[in-house]
Amino acid sequence: MMAPARLYRPPPALAGVLRAVVVRDTRGWPLPPAQRLNRYPALPTCCITWTLAGQSLPLPADEKPVSALAPVTVSGPQTRPAETTNPGPVHSLMAMFYPDAFQRMTGVQVVDHVDRACPAHGLLPAPWLDWCRAVAEPGDDAARVARIEEFIGTQWAGAEAPAATPTGLSNLWIDELHHRARNGHGGRQRSPRQISRLIKQWTGQSLRELRGWGRAEQAFFEAIRGREDGTLRWNAVALDSGYADQAHLCRDTLRLTGCSPDALRRGMLSDESFWIYRLWSGAA
Repeated sequence: MMAPARLYRPPPALAGVLRAVVVRDTRGWPLPPAQRLNRYPALPTCCITWTLAGQSLPLPADEKPVSALAPVTVSGPQTRPAETTNPGPVHSLMAMFYPDAFQRMTGVQVVDHVDRACPAHGLLPAPWLDWCRAVAEPGDDAARVARIEEFIGTQWAGAEAPAATPTGLSNLWIDELHHRARNGHGGRQRSPRQISRLIKQWTGQSLRELRGWGRAEQAFFEAIRGREDGTLRWNAVALDSGYADQAHLCRDTLRLTGCSPDALRRGMLSDESFWIYRLWSGAA
């Protein structure tokens, strides 16, 4: 239980572009089938995932696995929780990008890839495919992360990166998006409809949906802090995070994770399939 996983945070220069790199390696860990599930929340980021060893299979609603994901898979923002399963040991690496930055660098229209995952080949431009192959070359994970950061640094060179908080979905990033969408050329402010259209074009989601993700993630970290210092009270977490009440928090948590807040807390404590939540909380 509790197979190795590691989260790499980006350097400050890339903090508004690359949200994180996540490594998962279960080789050498005899996990039973139920513990080889991977439960992911809905995510507003775009991701490139390398399956370096083993296989990952998406698990549809009927729980019947389909074809394995490509060795390098690109996924757009996800509006609902998802599960994958690994038939055996797996070694994978996932780079998570803010969607507007990903679109700007790759030319991929994020709005067309919401709730979709597809092979990198045929989607990413040639320099990115060469880089994807280079990341997968033999070496240790720290070297792979360095290749990711070096390449993204060159792709983003000269562009202004918005500020980003160290943990969680950056509300500063969302505020910057809103500011950029609101202010047009010459300082003229755009209409609410124009703002909404631009944010949807840049991120695949509405500003309201992004604000909801920011609120949910704030509640997640509030709950982690409350659990650690023994002051966890769900109603207080809800109010401190901007929810109307505890019921509102529960509905949002269920929508974004597939679990109630308490079921999510219990899963993080004892179930390997919740490893991504445990890692993100800093408890992994």
